[in-house]
Amino acid sequence: MRSCVHRSLTTAAAAAVVCGMALLFVPAATAADDAAAEAAAALAKRHTELKKSVKTHRKEKDLGALGGDLKAGVDLHADAAGKKHKALRKKVLGIMASIPKAMGSAKLNGDFLTAMGQTRDPNAAMFVRPYLKQANAKKADETLRTAIRVAGEVPSGCLVPGLLKILDKSKHMGAAAMALNSLASYGKVKSHRAKIFAAVVESVRKSRPGAKGMYGVSYGALRSGEATRSRWAALSPILPKMLAKLTGIVINGVSVDDWFTMYDDNKRDLGDMFDDQD
Repeated sequence: MRSCVHRSLTTAAAAAVVCGMALLFVPAATAADDAAAEAAAALAKRHTELKKSVKTHRKEKDLGALGGDLKAGVDLHADAAGKKHKALRKKVLGIMASIPKAMGSAKLNGDFLTAMGQTRDPNAAMFVRPYLKQANAKKADETLRTAIRVAGEVPSGCLVPGLLKILDKSKHMGAAAMALNSLASYGKVKSHRAKIFAAVVESVRKSRPGAKGMYGVSYGALRSGEATRSRWAALSPILPKMLAKLTGIVINGVSVDDWFTMYDDNKRDLGDMFDDQD
């Protein structure tokens, strides 16, 4: 009987010690939780305020104030870092995307696109995509040029078709060159990068005059005319650096024709051309 009582008392004492030790850690844990909850509440409040502000300024057609809302959106997006705030960041992007709609301001469109690029968030790409269309193949206004640039800042598969179309179909060589440069940033978009590699090589090569590559392979002229020569002159100097950045393969002295040869040698499995392959 005494033994049972002794064991009970010992167990109770041990439990009390454990509870006491646990209580020592409760204040710190609670403080951290409180701080996190307070930070989340502050971000949620800023989100609500931004939403109201945009609604008011759109109603008033206050373009200057809407520009300020874009900046506030970029700042809020940056402050809402971490996985737990992912949903909030998407909401912020949605609010920002509503700002230029039906405002009829080229400047506001440009400011909006620039703000999307500043977020460096691939989720912003879906809001950039509608601006990545060239109505006239011979013209590229400021909004389109900004959209092309920003497409390189928020790499996403949804922007690839638009960039490739501008590269291949545009008769405005400035726009085509910008599209090529932006596509260089897509090396981490694994689902599309091999397609990009093939498409840019084929697009630029079709305008190339006869030349010899590192392996002595000769290519005949595929097209003729001033427009084709101008296209080759504008794009061929960019392609080697573009492909080096896209693939991560940096080899000094490699010409555009050398890249064509490497493409031909590896076209059955272009995935091997990227330096992060196992």
